[in-house]
Amino acid sequence: MPQLLVIAGPSVGTAFTIPGGVSRIGREPEAEVYLADAFVNHRHAEVRREGGRVTLTDLGSTNGTSVNGQPLRGSRDLRHGDVVRIGRVELAYSSNPYPDAAGGRHSGAGQVRLGRVRMGRVVLVAVVVEVLGLLAAAVFTFVAGRAIGGAAWLLVPAAAVVAGVVKAVIEAVANPTRVDPDDHRLRPGPRRGVSATVAVLAVVLLVGAGGYGAAVGIRAGVGWLTGNEDPVGRDRLASSPAPSDRSGRVTVTVTSVVNTAHFTRVGLTVVNKETQPATLTLFHNCVLTAAGVTLQADSFRSGWTQEVPPDSTQQGHVTFPGHLPDGTVTAQLSFLRVFVFGRFGVDDSVVIKPIRLRGA
Repeated sequence: MPQLLVIAGPSVGTAFTIPGGVSRIGREPEAEVYLADAFVNHRHAEVRREGGRVTLTDLGSTNGTSVNGQPLRGSRDLRHGDVVRIGRVELAYSSNPYPDAAGGRHSGAGQVRLGRVRMGRVVLVAVVVEVLGLLAAAVFTFVAGRAIGGAAWLLVPAAAVVAGVVKAVIEAVANPTRVDPDDHRLRPGPRRGVSATVAVLAVVLLVGAGGYGAAVGIRAGVGWLTGNEDPVGRDRLASSPAPSDRSGRVTVTVTSVVNTAHFTRVGLTVVNKETQPATLTLFHNCVLTAAGVTLQADSFRSGWTQEVPPDSTQQGHVTFPGHLPDGTVTAQLSFLRVFVFGRFGVDDSVVIKPIRLRGA
């Protein structure tokens, strides 16, 4: 016998059998199809069964009646799989909800399909993953004092896209939009939203492509802010052995000279054989000169600890904003003063020259 199965709204899963004759649909308790929804009129619609024909008629309701998303004006014959919306209630019409004699099931328009998803939620999940990933990469660059490879940065938008796709699939699978009227156990999700395919494409375009551009831009910005940019070209230091100079029993040795997009980075090793800590500050105390150009050390962007404990060795790098002139083959690095407490009668300066350089 034909029936209407509530698939959305109050009383989901309730099935109303349609006998011969007229069955009232509404909010009045006496209605054969009683729908407890404030958006349903007391006498909202009626369904008439004559033989194998079932006809739905709207009775001039306030909020109207629709079939398969199309407003119902007057009457309309129902077909197997049609979805009727009355107020906030959706009902699936089945012409024969029971297995046939051979034990099979009726097929047709009532098949279960992947549900519609809320694109805003899917995109939000992907964006949150991307923002957290980019923030983590930026913090790591700042704390570790070195640049992270470009491939690692680009993993962030890729992970964000995967998160968005997973969210879309979970919503689509968990909330099917169409329930087979023959199966009372299945509950459909809301009809609002977009298909999972549209949501995935939006994530790929907005979060994937947009995130790629954001990752490239943020990586460049973080590199400039911290001084931790990728080297451009090879190490320029050509001197052998490595050039060095000393102040008393404090020896400073140049171990590398590399260019980045905006900076010149000089690697240094300090050996302190004094009995007291040696202090080598950078601000207005460390300079790199060549061909009449002087670069001042940037203490914020340098990976440098200014105090070296007694009888110890310390390595670090000093970052100088800018570059030496093209074609420079020798340079000089100076610490104007190396301070050791209680030390007198010793030249406090360190001047390392010549530092022989390869072409940039």
